[in-house]
Amino acid sequence: MTHLKKYFFVFIVFFLIQIIMLTIFINAKEEEISKTISQKQQHFITTYNTIFSTYSNLPKVIFQGRINNDYIASLLQSAYESDDMEYKQLIREEMYDQLIDAYSSTLASSGFKQLQFILKNGENFLNFSNLDIFGQDLKPLRYSIREIENTQKPLEGFESGPLYNGYRYIYPLFFKGKFVGSVDITLDLDTYLNLATNALGGEQRFLMKWDSIVQSSLKTNDQKYIRSCIDPSFIFQKKNNFNIFHTLSSMNKHQKELVQKRLKGNQAFSIPIFAQTKYSLVTFLPVLDIEKKVSGFIVGIEQADFLETIHANFIKNITLTLISSLLVLLLLFGYFKERYLLQKLVDSKELLEHKVKQRTLALHRNAKLLKTMLETIPTPVFYKNLEGEYLGCNKAFTKLAGKELEQIVGFKSKDIFNNEITKKFVLSDKKALSKKETVISETKFSFPDGKEHHLVIHKSILMEKDTPVGLIGVIHDITKQKKSQLKLKEAFNKIKLQQEILESDHDIIKKYTIFTKMNLKFEIIEVSDGLCNLLGYSEKEILGKRHFEIVGKKEDDELFVKARNAILEGKAFNGEFLAYGADGNKIWVRTVISPEYNDKNELIGYVTFSQDISREKMILEHSYKDELTKLYNRKKFNEELEHALSFYARYKDATSLILFDIDKFKEINDIYGHLIGDKILMELAAIVAENIRECDILARWGGEEFALILPKTNIEQAISTAKKLREKIISYDFEIPQGVTCSFGVTVFQDKDTTDSLIKRVDDMLYRAKKEGRDKIIFDAVQKH
Repeated sequence: MTHLKKYFFVFIVFFLIQIIMLTIFINAKEEEISKTISQKQQHFITTYNTIFSTYSNLPKVIFQGRINNDYIASLLQSAYESDDMEYKQLIREEMYDQLIDAYSSTLASSGFKQLQFILKNGENFLNFSNLDIFGQDLKPLRYSIREIENTQKPLEGFESGPLYNGYRYIYPLFFKGKFVGSVDITLDLDTYLNLATNALGGEQRFLMKWDSIVQSSLKTNDQKYIRSCIDPSFIFQKKNNFNIFHTLSSMNKHQKELVQKRLKGNQAFSIPIFAQTKYSLVTFLPVLDIEKKVSGFIVGIEQADFLETIHANFIKNITLTLISSLLVLLLLFGYFKERYLLQKLVDSKELLEHKVKQRTLALHRNAKLLKTMLETIPTPVFYKNLEGEYLGCNKAFTKLAGKELEQIVGFKSKDIFNNEITKKFVLSDKKALSKKETVISETKFSFPDGKEHHLVIHKSILMEKDTPVGLIGVIHDITKQKKSQLKLKEAFNKIKLQQEILESDHDIIKKYTIFTKMNLKFEIIEVSDGLCNLLGYSEKEILGKRHFEIVGKKEDDELFVKARNAILEGKAFNGEFLAYGADGNKIWVRTVISPEYNDKNELIGYVTFSQDISREKMILEHSYKDELTKLYNRKKFNEELEHALSFYARYKDATSLILFDIDKFKEINDIYGHLIGDKILMELAAIVAENIRECDILARWGGEEFALILPKTNIEQAISTAKKLREKIISYDFEIPQGVTCSFGVTVFQDKDTTDSLIKRVDDMLYRAKKEGRDKIIFDAVQKH
């Protein structure tokens, strides 16, 4: 009865051990799955972050180098102020000519789908990818247009629109310190997805939130969507999404509910699914919109072979554990049986002899069981004495060595393996014996099967009464794991290759952008082809020289001194320079000079980006001239009057204003015709221009009216100037017999004056001169002293 109780106790212990081992294996399996999914998710995130970071530099370079200048900003301002559609079209064509090379050769070729300029009122002014579409008010459709008008700071993020949905880089443009509009550089998300697909494999698509899509964009012909089968509040673009759609639709109800819950958390996550007879891993990466809210997720699906491997290893481990436990149970049963027999043999010699015989048989059986267990284990196992002779091994080891058991037992490693393997085996033997503990080593062997194996070898000392008698070793083949690591490394190399391709864009910038790099001595060490072509010099003629030398200036030139002082203080400098090319032609450039630092934040030199604004100067000069008299027009005069008022408010230097017009000019036109009238206007303009100072500002105010700003001139001097001009006009021989006279209004700048108050006051003086009989000079008597 006692014997039966022992067997029952052993069985209970065996059962508990099996439950514990099963729990351990299940937890280990889940932990390994969770760890592997976490690693792959992190790799997924890192890959996308690397691509996003790399691509964000290109729009910044194009904006700083080609777009962010006063010429482009002034064109946008002019377009906003004008209602003339033909004039707007001329501006649109000019901007297109200025930037088409940057758009075609750099942005479009790199996957940027849109380069769009928006006026400050939200009007779509110019879209390089859809030149025929303009004039639409984008404010009601796009949050970014309203936000950049309010903040006037750069924005980036995903945003939908009437033409495109994409990742947008939006920059504000300013002219004379005032916000005049913005530029939108949009990258097609398919570019990111394709790069990530090349690096990660599988499929990558964008899952958008339904409420993040502008309703108008859903009505366009090229933007068609389909509701997600996982969560109806999300949508896919129909194009190229069918494989992902079918894979996701195969999720069970529990998985869909889990994904819906995780999507609401707006965090990155991964979930394994079983679809179409294979495991797949689905990763969701949140994408932020302009408001820094999650507008959707990048969905990546890749084949999850690791799950099959983990499941297979789990089944194998459970099977081996069960077999081993059964063998141990049999050994325990044998042990207790032996104890029982020995107890019986004490009472009788014959019984003792019988027990001895039974024990011997049991030992043979146990040895046989141990041998069977070793042969069953698929992992190579061997044991050897201290001299290095193999005492035994299992079939897995004989297969690995390519030898029969008789060719291994009794022999040393040098008799079985080549010199390379022998040296590594002997070295690890010595290491295990010297440390007197289990030694784990990883190595690479080429065995007789002709294949290269990556192995992890565990070696422990065999002890007998605290004395080492040999070694036992277990070999694990990790060749498959190494291959997986190699594939992962290849994926990273692909990402690195993409980065190198992006770096090659530097050659495009060098070819089409006007820029230089200077060392700390302001000597040019790198120059773009664009600058060489603009000035007509070769690269060799420019390198080593300083900027003022290549543009025909001297080192003490005021503007160059100002620029040098600014950058020596660590500040960027913006300015316009008049340069002279190799052929002597004048070339106007707008230049930004910025300090350049290395990774340690040490100043290593300076970088300049320039823009050819010669045509801008010609257009600007033309826009300020009156076509008939060649004097300044009213627009230019208003700007000069504002400048004069600012100068007066700061320095309080006396400044005067004269407004005069031709008496009875309408009668002259009616009697002699407009040709004679135009000739009189031109001759009178010439007379006045010849009899004033270079610092005085003369303009045609409108019709037969003229305006004259006299800096550093008090009221007495202004009256004297008016008298001189009146006499010159009266004495001139015009083509009409009665001659020409003019009426003059004269005033002087006062404190708290505005342009409106000045014009009104001098206009009142002119009105009095007309009313009191014409050909008179009326001035502000209060100011005369």
